[in-house]
Amino acid sequence: MRRVLLCGKSLLMSGLQASLQAAPDLELHVVDARPEEIHSCINAWQPQVLILEAGLLRSAFSLSLLQDFPWLKLIGLEIENNRLVVFSGSSAFEPTPEDLLQVI
Repeated sequence: MRRVLLCGKSLLMSGLQASLQAAPDLELHVVDARPEEIHSCINAWQPQVLILEAGLLRSAFSLSLLQDFPWLKLIGLEIENNRLVVFSGSSAFEPTPEDLLQVI
């Protein structure tokens, strides 16, 4: 079961929540899109995935989340461009070409 944290109470997030609830392997939780609220919820609930709208994704806050929670996968939704952006805080020491191919 993968834990997914949805940030925000917009119409987009509400619709996404309704769609994702049908997936049996996902456990969903919704939090206000305030940085302090998001940070404390990640600490308490330990989700694998954080989904937020592009406005928050472009802030320094989202990058700090990857430093604080390197296992977290950030998924940003850009409504205007109909685009999905994925960030991950994972890193590798002494990566090989094969490691790079796995990331690609």
